[in-house]
Amino acid sequence: MKIVIIFLISIFYNNLVFAIDIKIKAKVNNEIITNIDIDHEKKYLVFLNPKLVELNNEKIEEIAKNSLITELVKKKELNLLVNFDQNKEIIDVLQNTFLKKKKIKSEKEYLEILKNRGLNYKKIRKKFQIEGLWNQLIYKKF
Repeated sequence: MKIVIIFLISIFYNNLVFAIDIKIKAKVNNEIITNIDIDHEKKYLVFLNPKLVELNNEKIEEIAKNSLITELVKKKELNLLVNFDQNKEIIDVLQNTFLKKKKIKSEKEYLEILKNRGLNYKKIRKKFQIEGLWNQLIYKKF
């Protein structure tokens, strides 16, 4: 009987794992953007700007896809000019500014919000770093 139950559970589990349909939505140089990436970016963008939920899903998806493409281009250019490991202090500055703007009182509260929205803390920090370094680069050039 135990074997039958284990067999049924494994079949059910395998069906769930393979139920996710991953599709390539864009390619930038050697990097790909999948529908999963776009879904995560949509969550991130709505977190930054809750008014985006007023748009239809197709428009939000288009904005998320373009955002990811832009991020990949920025990251590629920055990799040629800066060392990400030596420029981590900008992340804390941008994150603290963001927390104040969103009226989030503590990092614990921030982590809980991210968790509830299905957002990854490390990925958000990396996004802050890319955006901050990109803004510094543009400011220095112009």
